[in-house]
Amino acid sequence: MKYADSFAYPKPQCGINNSAKDKIKCMSNDCGTIFPMVDGIPVLINEDSSIFSFNGFVAYKSTTFQIDRSSRLRCLTVKMTPKLTIDTAGHYNINMLTKGYNTDHLKALVISAGIFGEASFRYFDHPVCTDVTFGPIIDYVCDTNGLPFQTDIFEL
Repeated sequence: MKYADSFAYPKPQCGINNSAKDKIKCMSNDCGTIFPMVDGIPVLINEDSSIFSFNGFVAYKSTTFQIDRSSRLRCLTVKMTPKLTIDTAGHYNINMLTKGYNTDHLKALVISAGIFGEASFRYFDHPVCTDVTFGPIIDYVCDTNGLPFQTDIFEL
């Protein structure tokens, strides 16, 4: 796991026990939370403050919006609504953000990488990719109200 020694778990009192292959267990007596791993991807959410649950990820339930496309009104709405997943400014933003940096060994955290975060690999050697859904490049499932990393780990 990338940066496993740099975790700051979503629950402040959590420690780490990463000896099991299918879970990460908090070593704190006060907590004892077991964070599941699904297909090798740790699910590091704080169920107390998240809208997501461990059970949803373990059961492979969708964490994105699903629209019933059976009615004409809904079909029309879907066709007319711009896609939120289209990255129209990502390359420009990354260029502006990294201007003046040598990005060869820059530690980058990509939040909401989803299935369209591949562009980050053009700019960074080994970005850490997170999202609230599984995807081909996701390293950790977590939500933004409890990112599981110490604050000084990433440059971008």
